[in-house]
Amino acid sequence: MKVVYAVTIITALCIPADSDAPLRLVAVPAENLQSFQDLVGGNIEPVELYRPNGTMYLNEEGKIQGLRPNPRATVLASVHNRFFRGQDFVAGDAMVVGPLNGLSLDTTIPARYVELWTEAKAFRVQKKRAGAKRWNGSRRTFDDVLIAYVYAKRLAQREPDVEDVRVVPFRVPEPAPVSPPAPLS
Repeated sequence: MKVVYAVTIITALCIPADSDAPLRLVAVPAENLQSFQDLVGGNIEPVELYRPNGTMYLNEEGKIQGLRPNPRATVLASVHNRFFRGQDFVAGDAMVVGPLNGLSLDTTIPARYVELWTEAKAFRVQKKRAGAKRWNGSRRTFDDVLIAYVYAKRLAQREPDVEDVRVVPFRVPEPAPVSPPAPLS
């Protein structure tokens, strides 16, 4: 009897510790631990992410090995996991994938992370106060995703009644078409 295994390829967002290196989307086999370890440079440690659900994998010995701090991964984890906020930092390269499926395998990164970190050009920060049902935000717009995330993290840390924060893409409204002037008669 021949047993055939299907390989599930997922898309992950790689976040290099080198802030000058671009973020990149890569295809990895969901079942291959070695692929995940290769992307982060060592044994993996998961950090749960929320809104949308996902998992960030980082090098579990990154700090012990003296790897470079990763400000982009740190602030992403801080905004999408309030328990991580202000408690820890990421050292070394990191990667983000989607939540586990019914077979306990990682899934493709949610489109929301891809949009925020690789496609959107403008951002706004929103906050939710304890007990509130609605998100509120200022009219301030950011043109850099990292700066928007840093602002969101600091907002959550300095306002004790803020239960949660998020960064959302801001679509600049298209200017209204200008009609040509009516001919003079």
